[in-house]
Amino acid sequence: MFRRATELDAKFAFAWNALSYADHNLDEKMREAHDLGRAFALREQLPDNEKASVEARYYQDVTGEIYKAVEVLQTWKKLQPNEFSPLNLLGVTYEDLGL
Repeated sequence: MFRRATELDAKFAFAWNALSYADHNLDEKMREAHDLGRAFALREQLPDNEKASVEARYYQDVTGEIYKAVEVLQTWKKLQPNEFSPLNLLGVTYEDLGL
């Protein structure tokens, strides 16, 4: 469904982001990286929380810039302190760093 949505509208940032999650769950690493790259390029269209999620996942999973991911997640956590997602993603990121 999300792949079809991106075929109909290649600038549909939400669909690219959702598709990257679906490909992650299917262990399709190359597709996930491609989809996430497209979502990252279109991230300005997304709400702040989804934009931060895309940026953090892109830095962590595509470019390997884990400390940039941490920076994005810490900023997101400060902007939305009651939101669970930045804390969860920070935990995963810190685990990747061995912290």
